[in-house]
Amino acid sequence: MRALNNIRVAVKLPVIMVTLSLSALVVTTVISYLHARSTLAAEAELRLMAVAEARAQAVVALFGGLSHDLDQLAVNPTTLEALDFLHEGWTSLGADDPETRLRDSYQAGTDGATALGQAGDGTAYSRIHARYHPYFQALVGEGGLSDLYLVDPDGRVVYSVRKGADFARVVERSAPLGQVAAAAREVTGPVFSDFAQDQSRPDAPPTAYLARRVVDARGRVAGTVVVQVDRTVLEAVLAPSGGEDGVAAYLLGAVGAPRSLGAETRAETLRSWARCCRTARPGWSPRRMPRARRSSSRMSRSRSSAPPGA
Repeated sequence: MRALNNIRVAVKLPVIMVTLSLSALVVTTVISYLHARSTLAAEAELRLMAVAEARAQAVVALFGGLSHDLDQLAVNPTTLEALDFLHEGWTSLGADDPETRLRDSYQAGTDGATALGQAGDGTAYSRIHARYHPYFQALVGEGGLSDLYLVDPDGRVVYSVRKGADFARVVERSAPLGQVAAAAREVTGPVFSDFAQDQSRPDAPPTAYLARRVVDARGRVAGTVVVQVDRTVLEAVLAPSGGEDGVAAYLLGAVGAPRSLGAETRAETLRSWARCCRTARPGWSPRRMPRARRSSSRMSRSRSSAPPGA
């Protein structure tokens, strides 16, 4: 203290003024930094929320469009005719294990992606299949679907575009395809099964099914038409668009189960974020797929014509 008292006023005043100026500068800098950080964080949050909202709308539009397209397909006379004729073609094969006969004819020699259009075995089923297969094959290709099934009232998969493991089988109600086909037969609208792993096929990717029953003019249920969707369709709508470099979008189910690729490894973190959104924003809730809506999806824009005479 004595040392300070010995300092001349001419020296002391400039030191005090510089100290006060530096203190004010530091305080101003800290306040500006905190304000800028808060502003940037708020802007980043708004940007992320905008991306999340846009992706949610895209997912809703995707499945709403698929639901609408399925409605149109179910009331299309071609679908009803195909179900009836393919059912008759199956019956015409007789009781001597028609399931194995069809699988041997249509699955042998295929690469799993492009199934045979005509087995060439001379059966009525083969002729009927050759008539309708190009139509349904075009719908699957242009609609970005994994597969399309026609299931008769007895639960037999009388037709499949890809001719996978479920083709020419009686699907059990415990299997995802069997569950959705059985449920669709009991209601008038579309039925959706969430993305799930088929426990009987642990190596297959999770898939979802949309099904709708097919009814004739007299009210008879001819069967169900089912479309299969894999997660690649989700990746297309969740992928970053222009100006969104470094922003990744993931999809969770209503109970927090991962639905999109990459979400499995971040599931717990994503669930925590979702809980925070519901807590911090009481009005916020996960988007749900509508029953049906008009769309401009690739499947609805298909220019494929019905089979001749259909």
